[in-house]
Amino acid sequence: MPGHILLTPLKWFQEISHYPAINVEGRNLKVSCTLAATPDLLLSNNAKLTGLAAELGILVGERPIDEHGNPLKQGIGCFYFSDGQAPRDNLPGMLDPSLHGWLYLKPDSYAAVWDQVRDGGYIGCSITLKVGPVQNELPPHVWDVSQSLFILAVSLRFTRKPMAGKPANQAARPVTAARIAPRGFWVSAFRKIEAAKRKWHEQYEPDVRGDAHKSNAPP
Repeated sequence: MPGHILLTPLKWFQEISHYPAINVEGRNLKVSCTLAATPDLLLSNNAKLTGLAAELGILVGERPIDEHGNPLKQGIGCFYFSDGQAPRDNLPGMLDPSLHGWLYLKPDSYAAVWDQVRDGGYIGCSITLKVGPVQNELPPHVWDVSQSLFILAVSLRFTRKPMAGKPANQAARPVTAARIAPRGFWVSAFRKIEAAKRKWHEQYEPDVRGDAHKSNAPP
């Protein structure tokens, strides 16, 4: 039984990566979001979904695989809930509950999303995830947060205004298919990239906090 999660993107990150040591080269696309609405989904721990921060990685590939390199049992990705964490030595402040996940798009679709983010100029953007399995046949469905959800489908919507003076019959610019990156550029490598970047910043930029990604947020 599926449920639905509606995300509102706050900031996009586009990066071109080249890490020879782990055989990774290619595009890297992530988005930071908040949950806009979850009309048919509740959390098993009674936490409030609306307003939670969510990080979503978007990968390119014809056959989705998990972090161990095995084909996914179903769907195109996975979605996780992380409990809040109390302050500790390496975390001086309270860490709020959050959501994170990743999904695969086929090369043409990935290239289309990359181009939309790169070009900017849109007035609105939303991401709808179809997820499962969830409990209860009828809404509201319940997500057992001790288990991850499979992302079964995704819709990314960019809203734009008509451009003044642009001919109505002008052909749209064709989407250029992205080159499929090596197998290393999948979930396990995605995590290795993040670890490598953190190690680099800790070694060379200990006083700088932030992200080395190129971001493009909607106006």
